[in-house]
Amino acid sequence: RRCEVLNGDMLRQADANEEILGTLTSVKESNRRLLEQVRNQADEISALTQKRVADEEKIEQMSRKHKHVEEQLRAEHSRALAAAQQSHDSAYAAMEKQLGRRVAVLSA
Repeated sequence: RRCEVLNGDMLRQADANEEILGTLTSVKESNRRLLEQVRNQADEISALTQKRVADEEKIEQMSRKHKHVEEQLRAEHSRALAAAQQSHDSAYAAMEKQLGRRVAVLSA
C-alpha cells in the first residue's frame, strides 16, 4: 500500500517535472526570441544614430555653404549698388553741369 502511494507521488512528481521542463523550454525559447529582438533593435538604433549624425553633418555643411553663398551675394549686391550709385552720381553731376551752363547762357 505504501509503495502504491509512493509510486503515485513519483508519477505526480514526474508529471510536474515534465510540465516544469516544458515551461522552462518555452521560457528559454521566449528569451532567445527576445534577445534576438533586442539585438535587432540595437542594430537598428545604431544605424539610425549613424544616419542622424551623417544628416547633422550634411545640414551643417549645407548651412556653411548657404552662409558663404549669402555672403557672396551680399558682396555682389553691394558692389552693384555702389557701381549704380557712382553711375547715377556721375550722370547727375553731368546733368547738373549741363543745366548750369544752360542757366548761364540764358542769364547772359
